[in-house]
Amino acid sequence: GWVWAYAVLFDGPDPATAAVNGVPVWTAASGKGLWFTDYLTHHTDLRALVAAAKALGVTHIYPRVAETSFGFYDQYTLDHLLPLAHAAGIKVIAWVYPYLRNVAADLIMTQQVVNYRTPGGDHADGIIADIETRTDAPAVYAYGQVLRQMVGPDMPLIISTFSPHARPSYPFPEAAASFNVISPQDYWHYLQGSMD
Repeated sequence: GWVWAYAVLFDGPDPATAAVNGVPVWTAASGKGLWFTDYLTHHTDLRALVAAAKALGVTHIYPRVAETSFGFYDQYTLDHLLPLAHAAGIKVIAWVYPYLRNVAADLIMTQQVVNYRTPGGDHADGIIADIETRTDAPAVYAYGQVLRQMVGPDMPLIISTFSPHARPSYPFPEAAASFNVISPQDYWHYLQGSMD
């Protein structure tokens, strides 16, 4: 039979305290991060970018590589950025933007990013899901719970959310059930309640 995804909590370690070899999974996103879309990687010297990031103390980079409207569209960035960043000791957390209008399709897209290997065998050190199009609790919860089961407990999962000031109704408890880190988009500074 069928069961409503919002009614199921899969077994597994608490994402807030899960650890690999004694190191909390969430530490992949600790420190100073750098975000960018594919435009930057296609129009800049990536060696210079990584060298500048390292000099500025950047510990992890979030390149956007997939979005519901386009699928997993930017293998180029991962192929060229991952080896350089890893050689510099910088983690790469692949940024996906699932709209959650079709949770199953967005899970397939995200799994493609998780499974992707560069020609040299590098892969993303984690996934950040930018969830701001459809933000109802059942969709956020179902996506997170199934994604966690797909990738296992050791893969860092970060969710990028609206700021609590901009969207106090955002389903933060549902996000916390699956994601190791909640990363509010602090540039959303609307008055409380104006986006509900």
